Amino acid sequence: MEQILEVVDSFSVPFISDAANANLRRYMASHAASNLNDFQADASGYFLGLLDYITVFILLMMPMLALVQKLLYLRSRRFYIEHLILTLHNHSFLLLAIFLALTIGLFEDSAIIGSLLALLGTAINIWIVVYLFLSLRNFFEQGYAITITKFILMAIIYSIVTALGVFFFAIVLFFLF
Repeated sequence: MEQILEVVDSFSVPFISDAANANLRRYMASHAASNLNDFQADASGYFLGLLDYITVFILLMMPMLALVQKLLYLRSRRFYIEHLILTLHNHSFLLLAIFLALTIGLFEDSAIIGSLLALLGTAINIWIVVYLFLSLRNFFEQGYAITITKFILMAIIYSIVTALGVFFFAIVLFFLF
């Protein structure tokens, strides 16, 4: 706990006053202490509580993927906003497909249609990858080899950016919420 308080005590936002920084440090220290107690009491419950903020995280990460797309398709002569719209479209599809897969997963234990639903869940998971690939191929109108290469590279970069985002987002939530 002392190490956390040392981090909080050294925190300062340069463009706000000293009094506001002191208030922010007190706020962060109280939330960090409360969250640490919650974490020590029930770690799984604490992490499930963090899932309440998943929509905020996804909304914050979409511009990052659009930026990755913009950098990978720099010569496509498309504006950043077009990449952002494609990203919003793909994330909407992805969230709908995940919702369907999770809903199907609730009924997979059924003796009557369990194997059929398991097959449908697998088909949805395969379709997610195919759909995202085809959306890139149709939007940017490039060949299969280039699109596959960029799709794999984008998936790797986005996974790294998402992992870093989860890490920093968890830290912010720990100190502020």
